[in-house]
Amino acid sequence: ENKERLINNALQALVLAECTTIREVEANFHAMRRLVASKAGFAAFTNLPGFREKLGLKVIRSFKHDNDGVSHAAVDLIATLMQPMHDNFDMRQEQLNKASLLSTKAFLEKLVELLKYHASMGTGALVINALLDFFSYALCAPYSETTDSVHFDMLLEML
Repeated sequence: ENKERLINNALQALVLAECTTIREVEANFHAMRRLVASKAGFAAFTNLPGFREKLGLKVIRSFKHDNDGVSHAAVDLIATLMQPMHDNFDMRQEQLNKASLLSTKAFLEKLVELLKYHASMGTGALVINALLDFFSYALCAPYSETTDSVHFDMLLEML
């Protein structure tokens, strides 16, 4: 319980942090990614009030930096929220996280747009890798078993 509170407080502080340099933005996403890989951090995505919305805005804003390191760190973070990285995971929590991440069409369009851009330009190998992880967790077996059919169909059509 104490560890969960510490993780939640750290995530709240990180998502609210105003980073001023590219290096700080990238480090911020890497730190959050490490925290959400834990059971408490994974659950925090949907359990902490306002966290999901603030994180989504931070991810979208990060793409405006036009920096592959930042984009990779942001996408790696959201991919980690799609598939639990810890033992004894709660399948319901995985479903909640996926539903939250896949429910906004505009957000998914940004991710698809990012994939198309880097694939056509031959750039951003790590960004593409993280995006493929994200899309695999939504669309490919066995991960897709916890993806809602409406979200599955919408994302598949977009790709």
